[in-house]
This record gives sequence, C-alpha cells and structure tokens, in this order.
Amino acid sequence: MEKLLNIYKKHKEIINYIIVGGLTTLVRWGTTVIFENLFAGFMSEGVLRDVFITALSLIITILFAFPPNKLVVFESKSFRKDIVGIEFIAFISARAVASLIELVGIPLICEVTLMNITVATMVVSVVVLVVNYIFSKLFIFKNREDKKSKKEKKDKKEEKESVGARAKDKLIGSTLMVICGAVALVSISFWVVDTVSKIF
Repeated sequence: MEKLLNIYKKHKEIINYIIVGGLTTLVRWGTTVIFENLFAGFMSEGVLRDVFITALSLIITILFAFPPNKLVVFESKSFRKDIVGIEFIAFISARAVASLIELVGIPLICEVTLMNITVATMVVSVVVLVVNYIFSKLFIFKNREDKKSKKEKKDKKEEKESVGARAKDKLIGSTLMVICGAVALVSISFWVVDTVSKIF
C-alpha cells in the first residue's frame, strides 16, 4: 500500500488528470447519449443533427471540466478575479480548439465509416484528452499566484485579507466540485444505461 501511495505522490498530477479526464470523457459520452435520445424525435439523423448534439455536449463538458482541472489536477486554488479570469478564458480557448477537432472529426468519422455517433465520440475523445493535458500543463494553469502572493506577504493587512479570500476560495471550489459531481453522476448514469441496453 505504501508503494502505491509513493507512486501516487510521485505522479500525482498525471494520475489526477487521468481520473478527471476519464470522468470528463464519461460526461462527454453521457451528454451525447442524453442529447441523442432527447432530439431523436425532433431531428432526423444526419450531419446537422450530429453537429448540434456534439456542440451542446461540448458546452456542458467544458463547463464541467474547468473546476476539477483547476482545483484537483493543477492545484490552482485561487478564485481571485484576475487569476481565475485568465485561467477560464485560456481554458475555454484551448478547449475550443480541441472542440473544433471534435466538431469536425466526429461527423466526418460518422459519414466516412458509417460509425455510430457515440462510438465516433469515444474515438475522438482519446485524442482530445491528450491535447487538453498539453494545453493545460503548459499554458493555462501556470502558477500565477506565486508571483502575486510574494507581494501580498509584504503587507500584513493584505495577509489577513488573503486568509479570508482562501476560505472563500475553498467554499467556491467545494460548491463547484459538488455541482460537477452531480453532472458527472447524471451523465455517466445515462451512458451506462444506454450502453447496457445496446449490449442486451
């Protein structure tokens, strides 16, 4: 058990990313299933429907992915407006690039191979998982707070305020994680039910 704990400590970021990335991927698949079933009666099958389903699923997935990546994987704990604003814009921008890969890739795979949208989504999601890690590690969640916290430590008044800010950050972070957990639970449940019903 101690060896496993040491391996986890040594590779914590990558292991956490795989776990969060896996959950994000399941949310992506689950929301695809939800929207595929939701729009089955309203839209006929085809590229337009696939793009619409993919776009809606991507929006929810991106909003889901930000808090656990920020807090759990890259341990960027601050919710100061200047820090979280830069991170969120960079995160959405990077995910938008990855989403373009999905928006083009998934319908293209469906058309060329006649593959089901759910299976095509799974294939493309693996590629996107790797691309998103690289963007997050190198560009998005740089430790911006370190430079600013050195300045804050010089002033005792700001030091006291930062204690209150940390408590507020923990509350915001905890709330976001609970919301993300609920989204994950619902999405994964739909995906599991859909997958099991296709098997049996």
